[in-house]
Amino acid sequence: MQNKKIITNLVFLIVLFASAATVAGIFSTGGSGEYEYRSIRGQTVTIHGDGLYQDMSADVAIQGIAQDCVTLFIAIPFLLVALYRFRVQSLTGKFLLAGVLSYFFVTYLFYMNMAMYNVMFLVYVALTHIAANRS
Repeated sequence: MQNKKIITNLVFLIVLFASAATVAGIFSTGGSGEYEYRSIRGQTVTIHGDGLYQDMSADVAIQGIAQDCVTLFIAIPFLLVALYRFRVQSLTGKFLLAGVLSYFFVTYLFYMNMAMYNVMFLVYVALTHIAANRS
């Protein structure tokens, strides 16, 4: 019974942190807007220049925003459903919870390692740590 309380608390922490990270990624504004940057190899790269992902290339920033939408509108509700199923002693709930927590681990591991260094970086680290230590 004690593990169930710990897992529930960790899942609610993930919901809180992931909600903050996704809302910041989707709705943040600020910055100078798109601009071009010449890379070290002489290629011209379009930088997004707006919001949380303002220092990233425009192509990668759009993917980050889309991933935030998927996480906010699909993964977080699915995580809460999986937690409910887990708490009512459902075997499928255990598998669902493990799968959804793995999604959060992999998603925020990519965020940490794919040059998404921004003001939410420590939240990404916390989410990855919590999701990895779900036992």
